[in-house]
Amino acid sequence: MTQTAVKTVKNYIGGQWIESAASKTEPVYNPATGELIAQVPLSTKEDVDQAVQAANEAFKGWAKTAVPKRARILFKYQQLLV
Repeated sequence: MTQTAVKTVKNYIGGQWIESAASKTEPVYNPATGELIAQVPLSTKEDVDQAVQAANEAFKGWAKTAVPKRARILFKYQQLLV
């Protein structure tokens, strides 16, 4: 039986994949097969603070975006999800 390496997912913060400061992870299983497909970090307070800071910075530009343009972006995102 071959064993494949399980990917540890990074945090997506400020448009970049960032390694978590956490040393603990949690397994992620494929619900259809029960196969272990990834590990996710149990993010730390510092990770969350970094994400909140990045979100606050991003919001400054988003808030200046005209409402019709924001609506188009969100509807496009919705179409990508379904």
